[in-house]
Amino acid sequence: MSITNTDWAVVAASVSASVFSIGGAFWLDAKRAKRQARIVKQDELKIACARIISGSMKVAHKAGGLRLAMVVRSGLGEGLNVLLRLRSPVDPLELNESHHDYLMSLSPGNFHAADCSYS
Repeated sequence: MSITNTDWAVVAASVSASVFSIGGAFWLDAKRAKRQARIVKQDELKIACARIISGSMKVAHKAGGLRLAMVVRSGLGEGLNVLLRLRSPVDPLELNESHHDYLMSLSPGNFHAADCSYS
């Protein structure tokens, strides 16, 4: 049994096809891993942006409520109600304490990604 030039050509072709197939598989795997890393990074960015927007909206909403309370509870009528003990005066420490829990809900540990709805 002798090996001819065509036999070597077949062996060379099969080895080179195997090398190209393995190289292509590694290349595709690297592409998929890179794409997956980009998707994860984009998801993290979306969650961070949603957290920032959600927190700022909570603070703006609470500030609006406090402003409304300030407008309603100021003036001559409010002073007379406090003087006649019809209404208790605003206690800044009580106000701070009641809103402390609300503002602590804005901390990153209390944020759930499930609260974000983005497409």
